[in-house]
Amino acid sequence: MKSRKFFILMILSLLIASLACNLPLPEETPDVPPSEEIPPVEDTTSPVEEPTETATTEPPSSSIVTYSSATFEVHTLDGTLLESRPAPGLANWARPNQSQVVGDNIYYVDSAGSSLGGMVKRVTPAGVEDLAFTSAPVLAALTFAVSPDGSKIAWGFAEWANSSLMVADINGANMVIAQQSSPDDAFDDFFVLETVQWIDNDNLIYSWQISGIGNLLYFGYSTLLKYTLSTATTQELVSLASGYSAPCWSAVSEDGTIALGTCDPGGSMSGMREHNLVSSAETVFPTLPGQQQTGAASFAPAAGRIAYCFGERNAADQIIGSVAVRMNSGEDPAILAAAPSGYFTGSLWANESILLLEGAQDSTQQVYQLTMAGALTPFVEGQLIGLMEP
Repeated sequence: MKSRKFFILMILSLLIASLACNLPLPEETPDVPPSEEIPPVEDTTSPVEEPTETATTEPPSSSIVTYSSATFEVHTLDGTLLESRPAPGLANWARPNQSQVVGDNIYYVDSAGSSLGGMVKRVTPAGVEDLAFTSAPVLAALTFAVSPDGSKIAWGFAEWANSSLMVADINGANMVIAQQSSPDDAFDDFFVLETVQWIDNDNLIYSWQISGIGNLLYFGYSTLLKYTLSTATTQELVSLASGYSAPCWSAVSEDGTIALGTCDPGGSMSGMREHNLVSSAETVFPTLPGQQQTGAASFAPAAGRIAYCFGERNAADQIIGSVAVRMNSGEDPAILAAAPSGYFTGSLWANESILLLEGAQDSTQQVYQLTMAGALTPFVEGQLIGLMEP
């Protein structure tokens, strides 16, 4: 640094000297006595350090977990298969909250391929582990949710007039009954208890859920409630709509403040709406062409960006559908892509610019990638399970 500064000063001196040779001579002035000469100013400035370039690297992408033929597959975003793990007993077309990815572990309900009974199992890179304490009665549908840090699990037994919701440490210790059916509760016998999600390691969202409804394209929740483990208290977030509400709440934001769904307070299912679970404020989105049934909503990492799917029966009695995306808060959603065949059954954001979609046609499931420019690309066959963080 010092040698460089000396070199720069030398160059400046030569330039000044060169300029001086071409300037007109100054007029003569009387000599100044030595005692009156102005002493040179000493340079006390510190040498300026050049900024050091810091190498910036993109954060590693999450891996995508899919399910097909009794096997979980873990892929990179570019489609490279990283690993496969066994998943014996997971039902084909498994419903939400019967599989989940937390950290490096994959959890799922082994019901021997049925929609009733079974237990939660954990699949690690080393193999499959039973969480036997979650074993469900033969006639109960089992759903579960693992906390973000993997330390706790909640699971529900959904059975008419005999539902229960439990919470415990992931090893089964400290088990408590968070909620259960009772002759004194406010719900008819065909409402059952199901898990929704943890919003942190102490607060669980669950639902009293209407059951026995057919002909629905999308899964959802009839009500949303919050159970706080540390205080053993329950708070109602959204109550049952007028009449008997269909499972119409589609998704809850990661922090538990926003719900997306078609639940109309009047009791009917209408267009998708955004409901603030803190203030109860709502934004109802315009109905889009072909929007007969709506669901499979998801929140992007980018604030305000959401997606949801919808479908309808056409004149040939075929179900066709599309996906809508709202890019920013305050804007209306717009159709970004139509399903190549059938309709989209699930959505999950890989990042703020790539949306993963699960499509269904007859007995085939296909996962797609969709860019915000509307480019839809087949990714891999199977069911979309979740993201495995790097």
